[in-house]
Amino acid sequence: MPLRLPKSLNKSMIFLILLTLLFSLSSSEPRAGRPPEVARIAIRATEIRPQAFQGRRAPGVPLRLAKAWRLDSDNVEFGGISALVPFRGGLLGVSDAGVLVETRPTPELANWFGQISPIPASCVRSTSKFDRDSESLAVDPAGSRYWLGLEYHNRICAVVPGGGAHFVAPKAMRKWPMTGGPEAMVRLADGRFLVFAERSHPPEATVPMLVFDRDPTDPSVRVTKARYRPPPGFTPVDAAQLPDGRVLVLHRRFQLPFAFSAILSIGTLNLSARGASLQTKPVTWLDAGLGADNWEALAVEDRGHGRATLWLANDNNFMLFEPNYLLRLEWGAPSPRQ
Repeated sequence: MPLRLPKSLNKSMIFLILLTLLFSLSSSEPRAGRPPEVARIAIRATEIRPQAFQGRRAPGVPLRLAKAWRLDSDNVEFGGISALVPFRGGLLGVSDAGVLVETRPTPELANWFGQISPIPASCVRSTSKFDRDSESLAVDPAGSRYWLGLEYHNRICAVVPGGGAHFVAPKAMRKWPMTGGPEAMVRLADGRFLVFAERSHPPEATVPMLVFDRDPTDPSVRVTKARYRPPPGFTPVDAAQLPDGRVLVLHRRFQLPFAFSAILSIGTLNLSARGASLQTKPVTWLDAGLGADNWEALAVEDRGHGRATLWLANDNNFMLFEPNYLLRLEWGAPSPRQ
């Protein structure tokens, strides 16, 4: 007689089995208990035809996918990028293993150079992967300071490269889900910060969003609470600001067994005596071909005259079978039909 599980347990059991399989194939587990050493790394950049990602965009949006690469390194700490910012002429990313990755994309070369380093020890309680889990990243324009959003303890840590670091656990974030935020963070041009939770507890159609009027670690900071409504079924995973002041929000959806999709949306932050609001509308979708991946990281570089370069990176969760991708999109440039 075949064994049959109660129908109420089927989905839960399947999910647990899939999670077990994922962790067994993850290359990150052996180093989950220790931070990496600072090291220079070589990154192999294999160019991929942009059409392989099958992105589509809303009509009239001045956005095109210009370049795409698969990135590989012999250093096992490379990968799992959860957030991305422009940094000192290149890009700075952080992984959910608490590893900082700095590189300068060089399209004409097949080999790029970079550096990996641990997030500062003063940002975390311990060296465990749970304490180091970094999901969001923001930077000031000069690259003289950056901010990390740490998920499990809902902390924000301010870091001066080559200097000190200190963290806060904002009161407004204390009731956020332990694995649900701060998932996305952006420093706006006027010095304010937007921070998004990944989801609500209990689940709702909107998620918590905070507006800090300055550095979130400043004792005199003022916080405005708000709610953000992502596209149905999606969660916010990163955010960035365009040169014209509008905010881009990257959203992700995961569906069993292993189906990912992403939506990039745009909107304007509104502040008034009644509070804050951000309403966005989709501008592009990544949901087919190589584009159906776990896109988690978004960075924007101002190119002047209304133009910008957008960088998108996926979080491969250090899976042995999952590549690391980097996309370069151009905003404001002439865009052929797709």
